Amino acid sequence: MMKVLLIDDEAERGWQEVLEQVLTLEIFSISDLDSALEEVEKVEYELILLDLRFGEQDHNSRNIKDYGGYKILKTIKSNFYNVNFSTPIIVITATNKVWNIFSMLENGADSFYVKEHPDFANDIAFSRQNYSQLLDSVATLKIESIKRKEIWRSIIQIHELSQQSIENQNIRHRIEEKLKIGYGILFRRITEIEKQTLLFNKEVVAFIVFWSILEEISHSYYKRENEKDLEWILASNGEVLQSVDSDGTIKTKFSTIKDEFVKVDSKALTTTAYQINLSNQICGILRYQQNWTHHRVRSEFIDKLNRYRNKVDFIHSNTEVILKQKLIDNQGSIEAYQKCTSILSFIIDILHLPSA
Repeated sequence: MMKVLLIDDEAERGWQEVLEQVLTLEIFSISDLDSALEEVEKVEYELILLDLRFGEQDHNSRNIKDYGGYKILKTIKSNFYNVNFSTPIIVITATNKVWNIFSMLENGADSFYVKEHPDFANDIAFSRQNYSQLLDSVATLKIESIKRKEIWRSIIQIHELSQQSIENQNIRHRIEEKLKIGYGILFRRITEIEKQTLLFNKEVVAFIVFWSILEEISHSYYKRENEKDLEWILASNGEVLQSVDSDGTIKTKFSTIKDEFVKVDSKALTTTAYQINLSNQICGILRYQQNWTHHRVRSEFIDKLNRYRNKVDFIHSNTEVILKQKLIDNQGSIEAYQKCTSILSFIIDILHLPSA
């Protein structure tokens, strides 16, 4: 059963009962502002129905920032780590003033329902549309709530693990920022013109943002003084993956790291020898620090995530793809969302490793 909270000063005057009947949901209600503010800080819900105005003081004010519903919404949505940040919110309002509704949507609400008293509901067409929109919103947000909370919980775990395992403060900040950006892209509202005409795919773009967090993780896990350093050494265990011999040749494990991980004795020094691509950097961490077998590295990282990163085509295209394939061909939203969950789970696995 979906866990639903109604915050409304008229909840006990019939609105809770009406909404339970209409939505066929069991609803917990709070009717005073202070209790509501405390509740949303400590108890997680799957859907919140939020009245815009509380008490006489709100009805006497024309400034939406004075309204209790606005204050509750800001309390939830101003803090990414609030337990209900990912919880969908439907605003319930007795007024259909568009600027108030727009302001609530701009500050994090997902939809709205206009309260109608039977004695004043004179526009049957509006009432039917209003009712239909409420049912559609709840049905859509039930599914959305599951997705948001799945991603949000993974992000919270990554944030906590990065605080424990990554010493560099700036890297921790960058990971946190990318997590928020990825979440924001993944769950932003997009218009029909963005979907149909501009071909915007938020799931694919979010995946790329989450993928890029591996750059920060790699910088945390390798001892490197500068970008062109030829030596690659894991910070936690001192494992040398690439080094330079006294005769100027390079010994590396990266050249076969995707296959059997057999150490290469040496190779000629080149000006690009320091440019180990990100996928190989991550393979090195998995193989020589986490002790994954090469079969596991291939199946859980190379085949599952790195190959998809190449497939989506936004940042890494080969000649054949450019000449023969449209960008839109690789933008399946369902697969892209699943890959977002996979890359976040993968990041959690990596961050369980010891870091310098």
